[in-house]
Amino acid sequence: MDIHYSTEAPESVYFPFYETLRLYAGWLLAWYCLVYAVGSYQFIKELPIHIPYAESLFLSPLVLSFTFGAYLFLLLSGVYKMLGKKKKIGLILFLVGVAVFILYRMNVQ
Repeated sequence: MDIHYSTEAPESVYFPFYETLRLYAGWLLAWYCLVYAVGSYQFIKELPIHIPYAESLFLSPLVLSFTFGAYLFLLLSGVYKMLGKKKKIGLILFLVGVAVFILYRMNVQ
């Protein structure tokens, strides 16, 4: 019985922590879109039922910051995957992301 092992590297490498963060950030962004949809509708019109905290979450700058942070993470991690997952590119994108988020927070209450 002859067993042959392949010495070739797999085509794509799976990083569980990175991929899990992307998954959670995507679900978080979807949840925030739902919060904004319900909150904005309740802010503009009276709903037949009252959803507690929908309007306050819609107007919260903290929720807006988390929404922007999740979006920015997904955007830059997509660019990172597209550019080849190199450490140097990852570090540059991380610094760009931190700078953009700080600039955003300086201009939003």
